[in-house]
Amino acid sequence: MDTIKSIKIVVTAIGTAIAARLGDMAIPIFMLLGSNIADYFTAIWAAPKRGETVNSDRGLAGIKKKVSMYVLIW
Repeated sequence: MDTIKSIKIVVTAIGTAIAARLGDMAIPIFMLLGSNIADYFTAIWAAPKRGETVNSDRGLAGIKKKVSMYVLIW
């Protein structure tokens, strides 16, 4: 139980530091981050249903695309 509490404290501290740094842009950035994470996992989940294989090259390409999006926003 103490491990979970420690993880919560660390995640809260990191989130607060990022929000303090980003100011008004924190909420849209956090929403975009949540959407990107959901998009990545749903793509992995849906690939077999579409007849595609899950491989590291396609996953890395998707991550690069998402990182590029953050660079453009920055």
